Amino acid sequence: MVVPIKFDNVYQAFIVLYNPRCEPKYVGRYRITDPDSLKVAMDSAGRISSMIEAKLSPGPSICSVRRHVKHKRVHDCVSVASGNFLAAKKREVVEGVDYGATGEVKKLDIDRIRDRLDNELVLILSNHG
Repeated sequence: MVVPIKFDNVYQAFIVLYNPRCEPKYVGRYRITDPDSLKVAMDSAGRISSMIEAKLSPGPSICSVRRHVKHKRVHDCVSVASGNFLAAKKREVVEGVDYGATGEVKKLDIDRIRDRLDNELVLILSNHG
């Protein structure tokens, strides 16, 4: 199972690249995720997941397979599964502070996770609910 995580300095670098006027705001240990920050976080999470999936699933080029192989499997790739295996709840407004899209994981779909792992799939869990 692979769980891409975001390190705060990497996340902040993405924010600065995409929106240099956007400074991260915190209240206690919680980050306030405004719509601009959410867009950047989702874009970076999607890119990271795609990169992980591409690295785990390399195969021969289609051109070489067509030229050199007849009706047999050339390459056993690693099978990768991803999806929405968790549910999160927004923190919303607490003591007058609007946390925007910041939330906490409330539920994991353990049965679906086990099913994928039992079928020998590498599971990529999203860091966004």
